[in-house]
Amino acid sequence: MKTLSVMLVDDEPLARDELSFLLGQCEGVKVVSQAENATEALQRFEEQPVDLVFVDLRMPGPDGLSLIERLKARSSMLKVIIVTAHSEGALQAFDVEANDYLLKPVRLERLKKSLLRVGAKSSVDNSFERFAVKSERGLSLLNLRDVIAFETRDEHCGQ
Repeated sequence: MKTLSVMLVDDEPLARDELSFLLGQCEGVKVVSQAENATEALQRFEEQPVDLVFVDLRMPGPDGLSLIERLKARSSMLKVIIVTAHSEGALQAFDVEANDYLLKPVRLERLKKSLLRVGAKSSVDNSFERFAVKSERGLSLLNLRDVIAFETRDEHCGQ
């Protein structure tokens, strides 16, 4: 799975710094741009489109919801996570098809769950790479990355 390119949009520099710091602890994402308002975000998106945008709801000028609508009009595949200190915008988040809604202060574990929802790489330990399978020919060692699907049969039932 590819790394998701990320833009942070928040009028508070400290909030952007904190979220950038937290995202730096997560796999599968890379912050490539930041903006302090909707106008700047639209300009940056035109210059360098991204896969995922974190948007604050309350900013000077156009608010986060109108920004999301405008960004989604430019890229229907864009993933959006709202990050705000205000819980009252959650219902409107569904109207603009936001992928998730995080309340400030953002906690790392909740952020990781949100990233998994939008398709970022998992930070799960991948040390389980091979496993043994019993077949008519005996035991075989398989690489997990080569497996497409699993099917089990109960040998006691004759299935």
